[in-house]
Amino acid sequence: MRCAGRVLGLFGMIFRAGPALGALVIGRIGDAVGLTWPVLIGALIGLVAYGFAWTRRTRLREALEARRSSDAAANAAETSQVGDKPAQ
Repeated sequence: MRCAGRVLGLFGMIFRAGPALGALVIGRIGDAVGLTWPVLIGALIGLVAYGFAWTRRTRLREALEARRSSDAAANAAETSQVGDKPAQ
């Protein structure tokens, strides 16, 4: 879990900056062509992304469960190794 801070930092940056940048892009396009088309296209992109994730949900669930079990095994092995070391 050495990368947890980096991953959380990246997660925060994406989920805080993404909507702001999206609003800027939609606003700029909305100034040029009106607001209806940019909002409609953004909604369609969101629906396509949702459909893509929905069709792969079982594969994602299996991958996450495999990762969880391998992490648990690694933690158990690490804990048993720590207990085997002689005190100094």
